[in-house]
Amino acid sequence: MKVLMLNSLDIRYGSTYRARRLYESLLRSGLEVAYMEPNYQGNDKNVIGIKQPDSLFGYFCVVLSGIKECLFRSYDVLVILKTPPLSFPCALIAKLRRKKVVIDMDDLDSALQTKISRKILIAFLENLVPGYADMVTTHSDYIIELLKRKKIKKIVKMAQGVDTALFDPSRYNRQLLRQALGLSGKKVLVYLATLTWGGCRDLDIILKAVRDLMQNKPDLFLLIVGGGPLEGHFLQIIKELKMGNVRITGLLPQEEVPRYLSAADIALIFMRDDLGNRMRASLKLLEYLSMEKIVVGHIVGESKDMLGQYCSLSDPTAESLTAKISDACEGKAILESAREYIKNNHSWQKIGEKMVEAMAGWGK
Repeated sequence: MKVLMLNSLDIRYGSTYRARRLYESLLRSGLEVAYMEPNYQGNDKNVIGIKQPDSLFGYFCVVLSGIKECLFRSYDVLVILKTPPLSFPCALIAKLRRKKVVIDMDDLDSALQTKISRKILIAFLENLVPGYADMVTTHSDYIIELLKRKKIKKIVKMAQGVDTALFDPSRYNRQLLRQALGLSGKKVLVYLATLTWGGCRDLDIILKAVRDLMQNKPDLFLLIVGGGPLEGHFLQIIKELKMGNVRITGLLPQEEVPRYLSAADIALIFMRDDLGNRMRASLKLLEYLSMEKIVVGHIVGESKDMLGQYCSLSDPTAESLTAKISDACEGKAILESAREYIKNNHSWQKIGEKMVEAMAGWGK
């Protein structure tokens, strides 16, 4: 079976990690896969790399590239990650060529947009494009309920995944890492995110909660692991809040992320109770718990249903989050390990096998 996968976002966006893992899982299953990703830097011959400047013109180039691949490449199944503007013409072309179409929805993206024009466009596509799909995959029961109302032909729950072999605390010497990072003697809080409007939309609450706590705990240090288009924006906010013990790592290869998590004492998360967050199965939460970190924060929806019992949960306020972090710093957050549960339910190998099974009989 030949599969063409289209991803319209580059590595600065969290959903691209899911896209890459799905691609790798399908390859391991023996399928012939071509995968398109903007600004790809690597030497994988199966990846179609597209140069995309951060502009409307750059995105237009990605749309044209996706259309070209759908028109002229040989494939049996088209897999589109999310429902971006390229999804409609590409899905339509694939159907005209009598190919199968799969849409993977890892978020309700319209609920995460900050600009009204983008919110309206993405909401329109989220309503339109899944109707052309032979199958829609998603990691969220909440998105599944929305899709059922649209009478989608086939919906398959494809869990959010984590690389449990990479995110394995036994691989790392925590004390040596702390020394190498200059964090010895610190109580280290970590927040993992892509610094995009969708990836760090609740970071402001975390910064306020940690700033209030730092006033009484001079050894406290906040490590923000990640980077992206909004890195400069948040560096300015941190400066205005006069928070000295904060470091943003910048964008890291995925292989480096667990080293920083290993060096931390407590992992933070905060999700306002809104439609976008309720639909999410948080990747950072899976990575935290796979590394057996104490997780403190407020979570909602799919993330809470999935992993809430393994976290020290606060109320939806910065003040409550401050109190919960303080308790964790004092050793009052004793939590059950989630690692075995994650290995059994969220490994990419099992997710890939499920996707191949769902597509059985589609190819040659």
